[in-house]
Amino acid sequence: MAVQRFWIGGLAYTYEADFDLDVTMWPPFYRGFDRPQALPDALELEWHVRLAGSGAFRPTGTPELESDAWRLWREGGTRTIAFEGAPHNPPQWTATMDLDAGRAEVRWNQQLVPVRDESPLFGKLFALNLDRLLTMYRLAAGGSGMLVHGAAADFDGQGWLFMGRSDRGKSTLSNLLNQTRAALVLSDEKAIVRKLRKDFWLCGTPWPSSAGFATAAVCPLRGLVFLEHGIQNELIPLDAPETMRRLLAMFACPWHDQSLFDPLVTLGGEMAQALPAWELRFLPNESVAAFLRERLAGKRSG
Repeated sequence: MAVQRFWIGGLAYTYEADFDLDVTMWPPFYRGFDRPQALPDALELEWHVRLAGSGAFRPTGTPELESDAWRLWREGGTRTIAFEGAPHNPPQWTATMDLDAGRAEVRWNQQLVPVRDESPLFGKLFALNLDRLLTMYRLAAGGSGMLVHGAAADFDGQGWLFMGRSDRGKSTLSNLLNQTRAALVLSDEKAIVRKLRKDFWLCGTPWPSSAGFATAAVCPLRGLVFLEHGIQNELIPLDAPETMRRLLAMFACPWHDQSLFDPLVTLGGEMAQALPAWELRFLPNESVAAFLRERLAGKRSG
C-alpha cells in the first residue's frame, strides 16, 4: 500500500493506493504542503482518502442534487458525488465521503490512468476538483474552519484576508504586495480560515489563480478586507452585520446541505463579531502596497 500525505489548512490528508504515489504526481503548487504546518496545539482534522482505481460509478437511485457537471447522493453521513465534466457523460470520477469517519474513496474512469508527465492525472483532475471538494466538506463537517474565495497575505506575522468575486483584484493585489515585498502572499484565490481555541488562523492553499501564489504557511488572522475598484486608495470600515452579509458570498461551502451549512454560518458570524473589517477601494499600482502597510501594520483584532 503506497501512501502520500499533505497538510492543508490543518487538514491532514492521507492518500492510499495500490500503485506508487509521490508528491511529483500532484501539481508543483503542492510542494511544501507535504510537511506539517505550525498550527497551535496540532489541532488537525484527518482525511483518509483511498484511491481505489478505475471504475467510476453512479449510485442507484435518484440523485438528491444535480447540475450540468455533477450529481450528488446522500445517505446519513455519507455523500457521493459523481463529476461528469459535461452533461450525460460517463463520470470522470466519483468520491464517496464518510464525513463522520473522515474517510473517502475515489474511483475514476478507466480511460484515465495515473501517469507522470507534464499533465499528470492528479494535476488535471484531482488537485483542481477533488481536493478542494474534500476540503470544503471536511471543514464544514468539522465546524472549525472554511474555504474562502480570497487572497491571503502575511504582514509581519499578521494575516489579512482580501476577499472579492472574480475581477475584483485579488490577483492584482497579490502581485503588487509581492513585487513591493509589502507582505508574504499565501494565496491569491483560495484561502482557509480555521478557528482554533478562541483565535482565527489564516492558511495558504495549493490552489492558486493566475498570479500563482500558493504558500504552505499559516499566521494569525487579524482582519477582513473586501475588494472593490476605486479612484483612490481608501479603507471604509464595515460593521458586523454588513461584514456577515459580505462573508456569506465568499464561502466555498455545500449550500444545499443545511447540516453542513449551518455551522459555517455560525462560524462566519463569530468572525464578523471578532475581527475588524473594511471595504478596500484601491488603485491597481504599487501605491496600494504602501497604503496597506501603513494602515494595517500593527492593527489587532477586536
